[in-house]
Amino acid sequence: MIEGQVESVEIAEAPIEVDAPKLINIVAGGLTPEIDHATLTALGFAIAIYPTTALLAAADAAVKALARLSGSDAGLSTATMEDFFRLVGLDEWFDIGDRWPAPGE
Repeated sequence: MIEGQVESVEIAEAPIEVDAPKLINIVAGGLTPEIDHATLTALGFAIAIYPTTALLAAADAAVKALARLSGSDAGLSTATMEDFFRLVGLDEWFDIGDRWPAPGE
């Protein structure tokens, strides 16, 4: 599994270095740039997974549908994982973790 490449050249080099079927993990808004399917296939990737694509689209659709039902503009977007984290209050949870760290941290 190829993950966390931040440069196109790293993505191109990885399949050369790995002698096995290659899978690339592309997270929307993540470190790995989104590259079209034809290019990934030409580079030697057998599978490309996009684990957050459907999640972000579903969350965005839900926010917009609920805003319409309430007759308001949600003013929210879930175009990126950062937007999604904000929507579900992850910033607040990080703050709680910073204020009350687990023993030994």
